[in-house]
Amino acid sequence: MAAVAPKAINGRLDFVDVFTGPRQSYNACVPTQLTFGYACETPQLVPRPIPQATYGPGGAKAEVSFEFRTSPLGRILVGATEAGVCSVLLGDEDEELAVGLQRALPRAWVFPAAGGKVGEWADAISALLGPHGRLVQEPPLDVLGTPFQRRVWSILRGIPWGETRSYQEIAVAIDQPAAYRAVANACGANPVALLIPCHRAVRQDGGLGGFACGVERKRWLLGHEAENS
Repeated sequence: MAAVAPKAINGRLDFVDVFTGPRQSYNACVPTQLTFGYACETPQLVPRPIPQATYGPGGAKAEVSFEFRTSPLGRILVGATEAGVCSVLLGDEDEELAVGLQRALPRAWVFPAAGGKVGEWADAISALLGPHGRLVQEPPLDVLGTPFQRRVWSILRGIPWGETRSYQEIAVAIDQPAAYRAVANACGANPVALLIPCHRAVRQDGGLGGFACGVERKRWLLGHEAENS
């Protein structure tokens, strides 16, 4: 069942009452005397660990090839090493995305791909935004992050398709319930949009919160996943 309900307002599709839905999809953290002041009724998230990156800070010693795809959200850039996907960027212009990749990995050798594994991974990722969504085969990841970021990203990967969790809930899931702002920052630092679904992290008060690729893209993604759950 959907955790985000689409509703037509003034002739456009909007998403209202983000946390309206079955209790198994979302339950708010409520104040209590238990567990550092909060207790969450949502099913426990199962972390999906992320392998250690094969390169150093700034992409040191990495060879990163990339391809572009067209999607309902604009252009997608997928960058990857031999080990896995290290960058998924959404935007409007190819040049803008290519510059973003180079800025994120300034010490890497970055070059256009010529099909192969990168092309297959790019196809799989762009298919997520198609009529039926869902990954047939999830590409491997090769991403660099701090220990804290990696813990948050592992939890994000455990949020089921079509569901959301608040930054507070994610903080509780990593046993740092006061760190919800740091959780939001870790979501913003996510280098692989869609594969680490930071768009499923929302505010406690029902707001969408931020999204590095733009809030309207986040709104679309949540609606798309709700419709295809």
